[in-house]
Amino acid sequence: MPFFPQLSTGAVSQFPLQRKQLYRTVVNTLSDGSEVKSLDPFGSALEFSLGFNGLSDMEMDAVEAFFLSQEGRRGTFGFLDPALNLLRWSEDFARSVWTVGPLLMLSDGQSDPWGSQRATSVSNSAIAPQAVIQAIEAPGNYSYCLSVWLRGLTSDPVTLLAASGGYTQTQLVFPTATWKRFHLSVSLPSELNSIGFGWELPAGVTVYAVGAQVDAQPAPAAYRRSSTRHGVHPKVRFAMDSLSRTTNGPNDHRTTVSLLTRAV
Repeated sequence: MPFFPQLSTGAVSQFPLQRKQLYRTVVNTLSDGSEVKSLDPFGSALEFSLGFNGLSDMEMDAVEAFFLSQEGRRGTFGFLDPALNLLRWSEDFARSVWTVGPLLMLSDGQSDPWGSQRATSVSNSAIAPQAVIQAIEAPGNYSYCLSVWLRGLTSDPVTLLAASGGYTQTQLVFPTATWKRFHLSVSLPSELNSIGFGWELPAGVTVYAVGAQVDAQPAPAAYRRSSTRHGVHPKVRFAMDSLSRTTNGPNDHRTTVSLLTRAV
């Protein structure tokens, strides 16, 4: 499945970004002329308006070529929402979307950086490293940033990681007794539309974790808590019949892209 291209900066959009949720109401007109109205749970949609300025010749050509390859409104493609966390269940690592090492012990309801009890204690009782990983259906060769809040009982390192198509990128971080948000910026040469993110604990180590997030850009965005919804939209269409550009000079182009997808 093709995905909307990233810019040379590693981002999929620029500011201003407009994101609108649309709802549909079902109206049933009775024989006496009265109406019964209800929300259609299957009729909501998301509409994006992406404004691009200062695009290089290569970036503008890539956007135009992608639009032509989709034949305007006809084709569907994937889009990585810059306003949402790309991971599901960012604070509940016991959910099935997370692959947890068989000898890792999870204990939720722990104190977190925000003064509540949304963190999870993750303990490795094995004699080998164990990992917590979530895979998303997104291009393995895009730029991403994984971030997670960690607190440790010891000075043992934790390995942040991303893996796709046999390629892995890692970074050692050193959680302390104070909560800190760690991050890993990745760009892998994988050709798969799947990439996993997570962290690995050495044998015998316990850490507290909360707020896992992946952004489709090189640096972490402000934390956005997620549950069932996340920012990978697999069936998006262009909401426009033509793509126009304004050229101010060499490597300086401007355009606006409208996208539409069903909200789930």
